[in-house]
Amino acid sequence: MKFLKILVGCLLILSLAACGTTTSSDSSKEKETTKEETSAEQDQVTNKEDSTNENQTTTEENSSKTEGTSDENIVKAEGTYNGQADGHSIEVETADAVLVLDTLESNVNLDQFKSGDKITFEYIANEDGQNILKSIELQK
Repeated sequence: MKFLKILVGCLLILSLAACGTTTSSDSSKEKETTKEETSAEQDQVTNKEDSTNENQTTTEENSSKTEGTSDENIVKAEGTYNGQADGHSIEVETADAVLVLDTLESNVNLDQFKSGDKITFEYIANEDGQNILKSIELQK
């Protein structure tokens, strides 16, 4: 009986010890894979930013601009309200692109808008490339 307890204890220790061992070649392969994945993700983010900047430039060129302060160019545009993207931004589809507009700086009640509503809105693009909503209203 005592022999059986010792045998079970040794087997348990061996099985737990085997689970925690890794060779250095395994961990270096994991690091390389992680670096490759991170690099691929960064490339995707860069491509999305480039695409967003191109769409934003096209939208700004095609939208009518109104005069603002010296460092703010307010863009007036029309589109379709798609809904809230998160707690502080909305998604709007224009003829040229889909825009995400930050709503933190605007005092707009978004409860009156439904997905699919045709809207007229004004926004600025700040130095960080964010679109900041200034005003929004339903089209008549």
